[in-house]
Order: sequence, then structure tokens, then C-alpha cells
Amino acid sequence: MSAVDRLHAKARYWQGQIAGIVALSQRLGKDTPPLDHLYQQLERLYEDEFPLAKTIDSSDLVAHFLGPAVESDTPAASVVTYALGVLREQILGVSRSLSLLGETEGDLPEALEPQLSGLAKGSLFVGIRIPTAEDSQEKGQIEIAEALHPLSEQLRGAVRGLAVVSKHISDDEIDEGLRADIPDPGLRDALVVAASRIAPTGRKGISSVGLSSKGAEGVAPLTPRSRTVLRQAIAKPKNQGYSMGEFAGAIRKVDLDARRFEIRNVAGIGRLRCAYLQDLSRHVSSALGHYVRVKGTYETAESGMPRMLYVDEITLLERPQEQRSLI
Repeated sequence: MSAVDRLHAKARYWQGQIAGIVALSQRLGKDTPPLDHLYQQLERLYEDEFPLAKTIDSSDLVAHFLGPAVESDTPAASVVTYALGVLREQILGVSRSLSLLGETEGDLPEALEPQLSGLAKGSLFVGIRIPTAEDSQEKGQIEIAEALHPLSEQLRGAVRGLAVVSKHISDDEIDEGLRADIPDPGLRDALVVAASRIAPTGRKGISSVGLSSKGAEGVAPLTPRSRTVLRQAIAKPKNQGYSMGEFAGAIRKVDLDARRFEIRNVAGIGRLRCAYLQDLSRHVSSALGHYVRVKGTYETAESGMPRMLYVDEITLLERPQEQRSLI
């Protein structure tokens, strides 16, 4: 049953209560008692809960922002802009780890730009949806719809994974159950980084952010403590890569804060997410925009495809016939 259906069921209950009281009063020949409190229940349902129910039903991810900055029914526009901005930025960041982007040089296609699916009061609820193939079909873009359908479905699953990450965060660590729920190590790492940036600092008037999606409802919200736990896990990732390997590709983006980068155009793989330690930071920065060879241990997806590399060595390939080791 959808959230809107559940709300209508509540409304029918209160309508039945009203109708029953009216019918009983008429049968007894008495005046109908005041029903204001029952009508107020109906008004509250449709004024307060209906926007949220529609947001839940139409969203792939719902973020619930709590804190002094959103206690008013009219939060500052800057707060709403911040909420939308951090969600969009982190979803786009996660999208770069999708295996189906493969050999493509660019990032997420414009047709799959995350969409605002709803806003609701109760502090601040923000709903985000990923466009579907049907959206492109409705615009007459049949070929685009067919081409983007697999990527759209993969991105939708990744976005819903943000709420799954929240489910596995304790006061001290990320539990091992996350590996089972999100078996792709590259995607899992990207989601942990994204969750760390959605988690509030506590300095913007936001004290917690609850994330929910289909299959991950009612999980504990992200808090400043969650942010600390996530950042510690990012700084010292649990390297469970048991295979050594080396891969060549181009570095197009580097996340200096998380110490992550991806190499593109890797033969037979497409893109490979990489983590590196502090002592390689200067070398990685120098390699941005260049073709490189990286060596280290890697983890694979269930398919056996390398998806996450823990870098021990990086070599800058200035030209096909020339290379210079950076360490």
C-alpha cells in the first residue's frame, strides 16, 4: 500500500467516525455534538500529511532535515538551497562510480539529472527521483529511452543505497553488513563518501538528516557523530583486496578531501575507483589530467570485475614511450 493510500485509509476512518456520530444522533433524535475536533483531524491529514505522502510515493530517496534552521514553517531559502544542493552534488558524485558508465568519457547524461520530486513540512522533507525511461518516451525520445534504461535503473538503485548506508552506521563504526547489502566495492565506497557529506556538521542549524528509500525505511538518521564515523572509515578504509594488479588510465577527477580518484578508459574495465594514503597526495595532484599506471590491491564486484583499487604506486605516463614514477 502506498503512502497516499494509507493516508486515504486514515481519512476514511475519520469520515466514518463523523458519519456514525451524525447517524446515531439522528436516530436518537438528539442534536449532533460538536465535531470540530474530527474535522481538524481530516484537515491535518490533507494539509500536513498529504504533501509528505505524495513525496514519499514519488521519490527514490527522501531526506528529512531536522534542526533549528528548519523548525519554522517558512525556513530560509538558503537552507532549502543547501539541502537540495548537497543531495544533488552527492548523487552526481555517486553516479561516477556506476559500472554502466563504462568507457564513456563524460559524466551522467543530462536526461538522468536528479529531479526534485517533492517538498514537505514537518521540519523539511526533500524528495529526489531519478528520471525513468518512460520520461524520455513521453518526450518522444524513444532511442534515448532505450539506451538510458539500464543506467537509469542502476543509478536508482545506487541512490536508494544512501539510505542503506545509514542503516549500518553505529556510534563507533560501519558494520560489516554493509558489504552484503552493497556488494560492489566501488559503489559502496562512493556511497560512504556521499553519506559523510550529507551528514550534518551541526553548524548550519541542521542537527540530523534522515534518509529513507524503498526497502530502507525508518533507519537511524545521519548526525554529526555519524559524520565522524564515516570520515574515519574513509580515511582508513578496510582494504579487503586480495589480488595485486596494475591498471592504466586517465585521471579526470580527484577528491583531495576523501583521497579518492578514478581512472577512466581502463582496458576491459572502463572506470576504476581508487583510494590512496596521505603520502601519495602530492603525487596524485600532479597526475590530474594525465594518463597514469596505478598498482595495488583491488576488490572485485560479484562478476569478478575490478571495482576498487587501494593504490601503492602511481606512475605518470607522459607519452606512450615515456613514463616517470612518482614514488
